[in-house]
Amino acid sequence: MIRAARAWRVAAALGALALAGCATSLVSDTGVQPTEYQRLVARTVAVRGLPLREPVPARVIDQAQVPAVLRTTLEAGLSPEEIAAYQDALVAVGLWPEGPGIVDEYLSVAKEEVIGFYVPQDRVLYIVRDANIPFWGKVLSLFARHDTVREIVIGHELIHALQHQNFPDLVEHDRFLKDQDDLGSALEATIEGDATFFSLEVPDPPIPPSDPTAFREDMERDARGRSEGALAGAPALLREGLYFPYAWGYALSFGEHGALLFDPPVSTEQVMHPERRHEPFVALDLGAGRSLLPAECKFVHENGVGEFGLSVLLKDLAPREMPPDRSAWEGWNGDRYLVARCDGHREFLWLTLWDSERDASEFEAAYWNVTGSLCARAGYPVPPSLTRRGSEVLVVTPGLAKVADAIVSKARRGRVSTLREVLEFYGEPIIGTPGTNAP
Repeated sequence: MIRAARAWRVAAALGALALAGCATSLVSDTGVQPTEYQRLVARTVAVRGLPLREPVPARVIDQAQVPAVLRTTLEAGLSPEEIAAYQDALVAVGLWPEGPGIVDEYLSVAKEEVIGFYVPQDRVLYIVRDANIPFWGKVLSLFARHDTVREIVIGHELIHALQHQNFPDLVEHDRFLKDQDDLGSALEATIEGDATFFSLEVPDPPIPPSDPTAFREDMERDARGRSEGALAGAPALLREGLYFPYAWGYALSFGEHGALLFDPPVSTEQVMHPERRHEPFVALDLGAGRSLLPAECKFVHENGVGEFGLSVLLKDLAPREMPPDRSAWEGWNGDRYLVARCDGHREFLWLTLWDSERDASEFEAAYWNVTGSLCARAGYPVPPSLTRRGSEVLVVTPGLAKVADAIVSKARRGRVSTLREVLEFYGEPIIGTPGTNAP
């Protein structure tokens, strides 16, 4: 999926006016123009350099239909119970506010932001007929005499289809990432970065690539600068999570080009730090300790936060007068949390691992600074305890305090740095595709 508000550094200073339309459009009242679409498919295949193994049908829908299509896609992969448990866990650790439904919030933003999207389950590319095209895009299309914005967007989504056909482990990662948020964000950065970088070459003439740092800063300003619309009022995790894979993934593809898909990052630390692109970290599994939960407790969810998630959490919950320093989340070496409901109340334990004792101490201090906000958000009467042992910090709410050490002692650990190693650690299948090198 691609956001309509992308800052391509083209006509960025122009005001928010309206134009009547473009000289040549890919979309008409009756649907997609087949000749133009096939021309675009051929150009995208040539630009990306991946084989088209099967046709990619395109369907035109109205903006009002976007939520229903995406809701069906989401609910095909997650049951209502799994969605509720996931949201409950995000609230428990402080990453999501009490109240707003995570799916409804996402769909509200998507309705306003998307111009097109590819659905792997259907293998269909959807084009939004009445999408919110930014003014700079309309100006660019007018001068180019063709539908430049949609060409970039549809090229982007066609690249996702090519990725799906050639690297299914990357695109179908949702099948096993229900409890792997950090890995999921890293793989999203891989596929979105790849599609963003190469989609700039799809229009004729192509759009010159932007400097990765300037591109990321533009996107961050766009995310911070919204004053109206669903995205402006969305929780920080959704707001920052939407731009992360594009802003950071673009830099990866800019530097590695097509090789990125063969060797994707598997943590957001690997995404955010070029010098740590293949940095090993500790994968954790707390599953063996679930049987140790007190009798009055019911397991809810287990997951990891990762460096990007930590940055969102600490920035979102920190008092305005005491913003956190990035040292609070840098030096991450793995984490895993477990959420339970004990007599109906939320409880959690969270094991965080760090590269050094200093890194652990910096996280401990920054996290303690946000415990008041955490209590207010998640409804805890008292803040969780923090215990630092060398380069590890354990965060525990009172209801799990007596069993926390025992659960942690049963944690399975494995040092990983590649997708294959992560999949093998968690016992997940590797799909691969004949004729390609599985990542």
